[in-house]
Amino acid sequence: MTLERVNLKLDSGDVLCMDAYTAPAFRGQGVQTALALARCRLFRNMGHRRAITYIIKNNYPSLVVWRKIGSQIVGQGDFRRIGFWRRVRYSVEGIE
Repeated sequence: MTLERVNLKLDSGDVLCMDAYTAPAFRGQGVQTALALARCRLFRNMGHRRAITYIIKNNYPSLVVWRKIGSQIVGQGDFRRIGFWRRVRYSVEGIE
């Protein structure tokens, strides 16, 4: 699968979780935690064994949500946008 000009290799049983947005009036009420739990439950029921997401390191609310549901950080990324083009690099467990 190509994502943001990165050839992200998913293993069999992996599912990629994309962005979710909460309207400002509903933030801090557990909406994203409930959504993340429901999505992971659905994925597990569908036979997936691992959910993968990528979160910018200063997006503390999203990091808190994923930590609450027991996730772990397995890599780092670098994102740059130049006009319409994006450049993304990532590493998983220190491998680029």
